[in-house]
Amino acid sequence: MQVEVPAVLRALAAGFTRFFRAFAPRHPAQVIVLGFAAAVAVGTGLLLLPVAKAGGAEPACWKRCSRPRPPSASPA
Repeated sequence: MQVEVPAVLRALAAGFTRFFRAFAPRHPAQVIVLGFAAAVAVGTGLLLLPVAKAGGAEPACWKRCSRPRPPSASPA
């Protein structure tokens, strides 16, 4: 039995294929650079998780960015 795939899904699959083919690395050096960038991005994301900090606390950068800054003294 053959199942008919809706035209919308076929068009969506074709669009994804075109998108990923446009950004596919064309040279071995690009594969190395993109792999390194992906590893850095994944590692950064994992280190930002609360589990990555001792005691399950939030990362320090979240506390620093979320609290209001004190007013700076203006020069007299």
